[in-house]
Amino acid sequence: MEAETDAKLDADLGEFTLSPDHISLFPHIDYAIPISQLALVFVQLTKFQCGAISLSFAISHAIVDGQGGLFFLNEWARLARGESLKFAPFNDRKILRAGEPAIASPTFEHLQFQPTLLIGKSSIESERKNERKCSMLKLTKIQIEMLREKANKGRNLEDSSKEHSYTRYEVVTAHIWRCACKARGHKFEQRTNLSICVDIRKRMQPPLPKTYFGNAIIDVNVVGVSGDITSSPLEYVARKVRATIEMVTSDYVNSTINFLKKQEDLNIKTFIQLETKRALPMETLILQ
Repeated sequence: MEAETDAKLDADLGEFTLSPDHISLFPHIDYAIPISQLALVFVQLTKFQCGAISLSFAISHAIVDGQGGLFFLNEWARLARGESLKFAPFNDRKILRAGEPAIASPTFEHLQFQPTLLIGKSSIESERKNERKCSMLKLTKIQIEMLREKANKGRNLEDSSKEHSYTRYEVVTAHIWRCACKARGHKFEQRTNLSICVDIRKRMQPPLPKTYFGNAIIDVNVVGVSGDITSSPLEYVARKVRATIEMVTSDYVNSTINFLKKQEDLNIKTFIQLETKRALPMETLILQ
């Protein structure tokens, strides 16, 4: 679809910090329509008064994940320039056993499907009614390096055969989790989960093709107690984040697939009902 606006890109939208004004730049999707009747991809071209344009798109997550979406955009741009495809998409979903029955029972405990209620709550309803707002938090390179130095302080990193230093992702993720727990003011013993979305392309044995076009991500939960997360050093929390990410192996992914294949209904609402009604404090981050 095409749209026009009287707004000027620099004057009205600035650095694209989160704002309700940006919603109009994205395709409007009526989620009341059955998913089988929705298009797989929506694209909107918006023309600004100053001559600038924006191109936004929405793609069904049932079809592809974030990395696959970027692959789609890159190849689409090549075709738009009159070039040929650089990489043909790999579309065989059977590489992740699509359409096949579960071959075994899960061999791991899948905590991402075992949510915990807030202390003193017996249902999810009050949490679902809470107003939610989005914010963009900016960390400078200096601040990130300070966090890394703090997390790695006192660790033996000279022997390369042992642990390597915590990555920027690990320390920033740990820092945000600690801040979120402090801001919420939960009781010390309140369980809290950090949900991390992990790309499994390179973690499978053998690895998936680089051009695999589909969903090649799984969610894993770092589980902790709010009081421990807020009172322990940053290194402790970063270590929990790393351990959970490293847990995602080819065997773990196959166990997850087996777990999901054994469910009668994969609707998220069904999972909420099956797992004693979800009301867990949770943060979501993406790992590529």
